[in-house]
Amino acid sequence: MGVSATLYGRVLASLEGACAGEDRRRVRSLGWLVTGILLEQDARLGRIALAMGSAASAASRQRQLLRLLDGTA
Repeated sequence: MGVSATLYGRVLASLEGACAGEDRRRVRSLGWLVTGILLEQDARLGRIALAMGSAASAASRQRQLLRLLDGTA
């Protein structure tokens, strides 16, 4: 398991307790957003998307984060 997946697991565990009752997809996206900011030390979505452990393209990961921030995810 890579560094990003390990950190994501820890962040997600913390968020799930604080966000009980919220949509699980949004909580997971928020977990990746926090993980990306911590690892990349940058607030640009393109950089944050690099830290996300997903087979999807960087552009689709960036769109996922943008939908979360827009409130449409």
